[in-house]
Amino acid sequence: MVTYVAGPDKKTWWWNEEVAEAVREKKIKYGKWKRENTKEARMEYKSRQNAKRVISSAKEKKQTHTHTHNRLTVLSGTTR
Repeated sequence: MVTYVAGPDKKTWWWNEEVAEAVREKKIKYGKWKRENTKEARMEYKSRQNAKRVISSAKEKKQTHTHTHNRLTVLSGTTR
């Protein structure tokens, strides 16, 4: 008999609607660049810093929230 153990939850802990929208816009710009194959479309795609910034911000917010929650839990003496 073979037993399979489920791995960790694979949901991305920092994903939210703002990140989804930024990634969606980046994919649209990439598709436009590949379809049109113009210098302008390429530059628009390459200036996709917004997606990187949004993702970085989401990760930072989530880490700060998690760290604060864990610290408060330790200070209050409660466990999860």
